[in-house]
Amino acid sequence: MKRVRCRAEARFPRRAPSVFLRCVFLCVTAGVLCSCDLLRDSPFAVAAWTPGSGYHPGPQHISVSLIFSGDPDMASVERNFSLAEDGVSVRGSFEWRGRILVFHPLAPLEANRDYTISVSPGASDYRGLSMDNAFSGVFTTRPPSSRPELISMDPAPFGILSGEWGKVRLVFSQPPSPASLRDHVSFSPSMSGIWDTEGNTAVFTPGVKWITGQRYEIRISSSFAGTAGLSLGKNITGVFTAGVDTERPFLIAARALFEDGSFMELAEEIPGIYTENSHWERTTRLVLVFSEDVDTFSVRSALSAEGASSPVSETPPGMTSEMIFSLSGTPAWGSRFLFKLGPGVRDAAGNESENTRLFRIHADGPFSKPPSLAGMRLPMAPGKGAGEQELAVYTPGDLFDDLPVQNGEGRFPYGTEVSEWIELYFDTAEGAFVDPLSLMELFRVESGGAFSFSPRSVRREDFSETAPVPGWEEYERVEIRGVLVNSTGGGVVSFITGAGLRDSLGNLSEKAFRISLLK
Repeated sequence: MKRVRCRAEARFPRRAPSVFLRCVFLCVTAGVLCSCDLLRDSPFAVAAWTPGSGYHPGPQHISVSLIFSGDPDMASVERNFSLAEDGVSVRGSFEWRGRILVFHPLAPLEANRDYTISVSPGASDYRGLSMDNAFSGVFTTRPPSSRPELISMDPAPFGILSGEWGKVRLVFSQPPSPASLRDHVSFSPSMSGIWDTEGNTAVFTPGVKWITGQRYEIRISSSFAGTAGLSLGKNITGVFTAGVDTERPFLIAARALFEDGSFMELAEEIPGIYTENSHWERTTRLVLVFSEDVDTFSVRSALSAEGASSPVSETPPGMTSEMIFSLSGTPAWGSRFLFKLGPGVRDAAGNESENTRLFRIHADGPFSKPPSLAGMRLPMAPGKGAGEQELAVYTPGDLFDDLPVQNGEGRFPYGTEVSEWIELYFDTAEGAFVDPLSLMELFRVESGGAFSFSPRSVRREDFSETAPVPGWEEYERVEIRGVLVNSTGGGVVSFITGAGLRDSLGNLSEKAFRISLLK
């Protein structure tokens, strides 16, 4: 820029200037000085910036830019500019639009981060005039609610911790970071132990006994962070005393735990009101939940099952607040029994429960019903054509009904092997079918010499008669094919399925089924 000389020459005689001349001189001098580059008209600074302070969602769409008060020296501004993400420098490129600098990060900005834009005083305008002060702008992509908060502490401040092995529980507004629990939560006097987390709750289990009567301080530093990454932002201190536990343990809940992991809360027997819990399956287990850790041996001693086999603990010995029991034997389907939890359940301090709790059970689970014989069907004229085979239908209740196994063509000639089929219909558990091998082993015909029947195969499809017995469509249908040899004798004929018949779910029938007829 061309430098302007700051000089004015007088063309008047050397005499005292008049007031008019003084005014002219001052005006000319002021005009020349105003055009001189030795004076700055305004300081060089950041006039505005984006995205502005505070929280900004959608970090991938955030624009980072600076607007300067004058024409900048671009190189010096770029040298003195920085963008930091949680204290770590962000790399990127620059774009100039006159007095506006736009910064393009190499990678999109991220959620749950704090960002700082800085321009140090070394940045200058095109004339070399530096900034009077450094510039700093702060914005965040962390939602305002992402900073964790302590909701509750157990024991409460200045409270009593029960028992020598009592646990400390902290509940936060968001799941706590396991690393932060280890690094930023401490006790004074120092205590060894393990932190466990479940949802928003942190539980400290001591590795050594608390000292009875000792005052302890728990400290949570401001650096403690939740899983969202933001720190607590302030120090928190709580004080409690390790005292003697005098509270008796008690049962919080009893549950039926099913094989698929689902469970059902059991209703307790109320004096004067009969309360029963149904749908108990043969594989269902009992879960007992207590108000605090209790001795497993004391629970086993206090629990009994009246009308069923003995409960067997599946929980390792020791102290726990939850135990799982199974029955040593499978309860008979349709039976009823009673779980009884007596007094004497003991906690770590030796306190014992004093109440008796009763839970009545009905073992009628739909998946545990054992197979039972509903009836049978067989042709009395197997040698005749379709529709003429004279199908006979019987149930176990048809005691000594007529069984017309007769001599003759198309029927059962004496002493001759005749191919015969017998359909058996079973009432089974939901989704189950009879085990064919089990049925083949257990099915037999006792005729006292009236005839003989030798089973050869068992099938669950491709039946000799397409349609089932009307009204029996919901039953499991099984066909036994074999050879029947008729004789001249008569008497009682029994179609028997022995005890122990098994289905595909493992349900076992403990009774034998018999249909007894007269030939």
